[in-house]
Amino acid sequence: MENSNFLLTGSPNSRESARTSSGVVGNPDLAAGILLGYVFLGLASYIWAFWSHRSKLRAFKEAIFSPCSGQQGTLSGFQNAYRYLPVVFFVDILNAVTAIIWGIELAGFRCSSLATCDYVAIVWELSRSFGVIFHLMNASLCVRLLYNPHLKVHFGVVYISSVLLLCVYIPLYIFIGQWPIYVLAATTFALALTIIINSLKSNTVPSAAAHKKRIVFVAMLTFCIVFLPTFISWCLVASDAHNGIINSNYVISYLNCLFFTSVQLSLNGLLCYFILGVPIEGEEPQQEQPQQHQNFGNQNYDIRAS
Repeated sequence: MENSNFLLTGSPNSRESARTSSGVVGNPDLAAGILLGYVFLGLASYIWAFWSHRSKLRAFKEAIFSPCSGQQGTLSGFQNAYRYLPVVFFVDILNAVTAIIWGIELAGFRCSSLATCDYVAIVWELSRSFGVIFHLMNASLCVRLLYNPHLKVHFGVVYISSVLLLCVYIPLYIFIGQWPIYVLAATTFALALTIIINSLKSNTVPSAAAHKKRIVFVAMLTFCIVFLPTFISWCLVASDAHNGIINSNYVISYLNCLFFTSVQLSLNGLLCYFILGVPIEGEEPQQEQPQQHQNFGNQNYDIRAS
């Protein structure tokens, strides 16, 4: 199996050399603490996002269950962005569960077999990679909806494409070779470029520009922190491995970066917070109405004073 899995599941000698090296990889307790710590931070970020915008829970529920209730056409503009969040939630839950299992292993407890630990590490890495893609897909959709609130999105096609991507890519990643990783990386780069291009378009609603900046910021932060460092370090390892050389420094650098990418859970929670913070139809007039009454009262006062 000549693919990138040796970075996570390599030979016992490579594991021992990594554990005795410098950095996070050389300190299993620290690595376990980082994995578990970021899981709890991610959970806290999601709780904070939904608690801060608990008034949106009803609109969120309507968006999620609209296909079952037959009310899909009644969703207001940006409310459609809520419908893709469950995909991100599912990948984050899978990533969090595998991170906890892997963290327990690193802390000193052993899996029932080495193969079990290896598959846990592979699932964690795959969920991390797809988490970045679904994060960027969600951010790209939000930016487009902010630019065009009446955009028609065929979520059935989006969901089916996501499932097909998972079903096709996972076997290729495990059994074939390195080229599926480059395909996944090309998809990630394309989504990041799409977000940048759409962010440059001007918004007809001035208030939408501020929300767009926040969503684009957290998306690019995820791209630069979670994806780029690990992809660059992986390319360095893969180029040497292609020539039959395993550079332990590159492997250690890759693994050190990999542990810190668990911050993705917190970034997904932050993206959820920004998405729920965007007003949907019927909210802005209610917020502006008291201000209008106040201005009207000030005008009457000015008339009496004059």
